[in-house]
Amino acid sequence: MTSLLEQFLLCKYKMKQPIMKQDMLKIIHPRYHDRFAEILKRASEHIEAVFAVDLKKVDSTIHSYGLVSKLNMLNNGRVWDGRGLPKTGLLMTVLGVIFVKGGCAAEEDI
Repeated sequence: MTSLLEQFLLCKYKMKQPIMKQDMLKIIHPRYHDRFAEILKRASEHIEAVFAVDLKKVDSTIHSYGLVSKLNMLNNGRVWDGRGLPKTGLLMTVLGVIFVKGGCAAEEDI
């Protein structure tokens, strides 16, 4: 249940779109709507551990959220200022696989 919500949150983060509670409830089966807070907490904890982004409530009146990077990288993770592609995405993916595999991952897994 939480993995679908995690994918949804990361997709919204990548597209730089606001995350609305009503949209998240569409992802979760209606049978589990009463457990929304618990499911959201689990999903946000997993995303924080793997991708170093934190789920923050942006507006409590309309129930909107946003993901905020916890990494303060100079040049947005680029090797040279303003040039090249950010390197943090690949790094966080590799570290995430290692984390999920219990601290050790085979080359095939990565």
